[in-house]
Amino acid sequence: MLISVSDAVVAFVLSPITLIWGLIAPLFPSKKPATRTILHKSSGVLKPGEMCLVLGCPGAGCSTFLKTIANNREDYAFIGGDVLYAGMSAAEMAKYYKGEVVYNEEDDRHIATLTVAQTLQFALSTKTPGPNGRLPGVSRKEFDRQVLETILKILNISHTKQTLVGDEFVRGVSGGERKRVSIAEMMATRARVQAWDNSTRGLDASTALGFVKSLRIMIDVLGQTTFVTLSFAPGHSENNVPATPLDLENVFRQSKYARDLEEERGKYKRLQETDKADQEAFRQVRALVVRQFQQKMQDKFQLYTSFGLSTTLAPVLGGAFWNLPLTAAGAFTRAGVIFVALLVTCLDAFGEMPLQMLGRPILRKQAIAIANTVSDIPISFTRF
Repeated sequence: MLISVSDAVVAFVLSPITLIWGLIAPLFPSKKPATRTILHKSSGVLKPGEMCLVLGCPGAGCSTFLKTIANNREDYAFIGGDVLYAGMSAAEMAKYYKGEVVYNEEDDRHIATLTVAQTLQFALSTKTPGPNGRLPGVSRKEFDRQVLETILKILNISHTKQTLVGDEFVRGVSGGERKRVSIAEMMATRARVQAWDNSTRGLDASTALGFVKSLRIMIDVLGQTTFVTLSFAPGHSENNVPATPLDLENVFRQSKYARDLEEERGKYKRLQETDKADQEAFRQVRALVVRQFQQKMQDKFQLYTSFGLSTTLAPVLGGAFWNLPLTAAGAFTRAGVIFVALLVTCLDAFGEMPLQMLGRPILRKQAIAIANTVSDIPISFTRF
């Protein structure tokens, strides 16, 4: 998205009206858009170390279910009922423990100018365990390196370690390899609750099987809670399985599994009301700053154009000061040159807007504001 100078001027002139309207708009309720129910009432419990397979045809609401479980609620008008994580509400998890509940969508969204290794190292650096969680004598750096190498080998992408992830505009790894990078990133986070949305799409059979086996091992070792949607085996149709959502619901509710689940859910809910051992807050700003530096230094086009423009304009603007009278006669000209220099600096910042817009699906799930500011200081200082 490109913004011209005229658009910026119009937005600046209209900003007081926009601000006033934003304050008074809530006083005039507008007609709510039409909504429809995607998921109907359901209940259940999934304990640490357990894995839930979510089945449904395209459009049945599998992605909506996974997003709701993963606490991604921004796209929905209303979500009723309670989703509890170790006894904590969805609002509390979103405020203090957002990184412990993750959702892996079908589309692979990554920062294109980072390498595969840098992408995974960032995910690992935010979740590296303390000294008590590592083997004696193993440093944080060595621990991250060993886990990174293991994940790359499991998913057979060790050869892409120093290759850019890429996207539609930046040349990088292939589509299948990018899917495996998404899987590796999820594994590296070691989040306590994970939702995998059709993550084997685009993978060959051997890699898909290895992914499922690795996921099962990881859950057993780390005690995670995982929800997964996968392509199901051929040979099943409406002739041998419940074909409609209503038929599937009726079969389940009449089974002993539904009765056992309801009893187990009640017991686990009462347990979590008193067990608060896992409720600790944390923040990872340093890793974000490092990742932002890597992104900026590897975006060569932005660096070259930005520094090239500054270098070209420096002698032009500096020459305008040459032999200006030191009296009041030169005050107006001197002020004009200073204004132009500041204007060029401000307009150069517009070059970052397309990157920020393209990266919104990634950045919306990360605390990025402080890291972006800190990483901008040395680069902007050097340039200007």
